[in-house]
Amino acid sequence: CTLDCMLVESGCYFDSSCDNSGDCDTCIECANSNECSDQYNACANSGDCIDYSNCASSCTDEACYDACDAQYPDGSTLYWEYVYCLYCEGCYYDCDGEGAGCPGPVPDEWTCNPDYYGANDGCDCGCGVVDPDCADSTAASCDYCNETGSCDQSGQGCPGDIDPDNNAICVGNETCDNSGDCDTCVECANSNECADQYNACGNSGDCINYANCASSCTDDACYDACDAQYPDGSTLYWEYVYCIYCEGCYNDCDGAGAGC
Repeated sequence: CTLDCMLVESGCYFDSSCDNSGDCDTCIECANSNECSDQYNACANSGDCIDYSNCASSCTDEACYDACDAQYPDGSTLYWEYVYCLYCEGCYYDCDGEGAGCPGPVPDEWTCNPDYYGANDGCDCGCGVVDPDCADSTAASCDYCNETGSCDQSGQGCPGDIDPDNNAICVGNETCDNSGDCDTCVECANSNECADQYNACGNSGDCINYANCASSCTDDACYDACDAQYPDGSTLYWEYVYCIYCEGCYNDCDGAGAGC
């Protein structure tokens, strides 16, 4: 199916929660009953939406789409909400949402309302990832800075505490991940995200002894012996390792491969 695929054509469906099936039509058929079911039913049950889809199915230029929009304004809204759900949310990968101009799925690192990401509603800042709505990554492009989930809670409006050069984060809230190198990230995280765990272990003789003991281990029996000999140190050590691999340097140090 294409963006102007007709709702009334048999076998032409759109999907939502079924992405990565490897086939756009398969994903769409699944999504009609899952993530995009509300939009699918709203359009299918609207005569205006069906009339709009019939009108738009033969369009090849903007003037034609504009004429259909003017003739069936309510139908146009329902139709494009449905199409957006399919291509930009439910079947982004299977149906080439990037090629359709979608902003892409909301990244896991996004901390603000997911409905604000790439929604053409203004540049949201301090949300862990640069919003596609932003003209660039500087604080000068910010429209919203202290919404729920933003690191900026100054209450001063923009730019507030937003980093001047990276509007995804706040001053003093820099992260170390995505440097491209695990050792570089670890060195940075020791003074930032994982500083508490790093210092707790570094200031504990038991933790240092455990680390020395475990450094030569190649099997669980060896680790168990070190755990038994330095139980407090083991706890501190693995809290530090967890912070590095599963939080501070998840991407640079392959946290997924480490089991995070």
